Amino acid sequence: MGDMSQPPLLAGSKDGRTLAAGGRCVKDAAELESAMADVQVANNTIEHRFEVALDGQVAFAEYQLVDQGIILPHTVVPEAFEGKGVGSALAKAALGYAREHQLKVIPLCPFIAGYIRKHPEWNDIVHETYKTKLGIG
Repeated sequence: MGDMSQPPLLAGSKDGRTLAAGGRCVKDAAELESAMADVQVANNTIEHRFEVALDGQVAFAEYQLVDQGIILPHTVVPEAFEGKGVGSALAKAALGYAREHQLKVIPLCPFIAGYIRKHPEWNDIVHETYKTKLGIG
């Protein structure tokens, strides 16, 4: 598991680019909400991942279902998706799924962990062990 005290990294990227609000810094919450409005996330239950397809490419957040929980180990967002709110939309979809199904979240992916730290409305669904690791417990 990576160092959760560092800024979230684009999981799986070879160059370790940071991912903030879909790949770039945004000016404010309204800009992020606008970018996310057009993003459609699908739950691919065969591949066990939430996906966004744009222009022939796919961004995804993998998951593993475990007894009363969901492990979120890995997120990939292609560079072409930057500025579209894709990373945040994937995180929101995965966390929403967990809440809807009363699952505790185990955020192994640094991006998902960073998203949770920035959005305290998700703290209640984080597994107790990981609340301490994220500094939200």
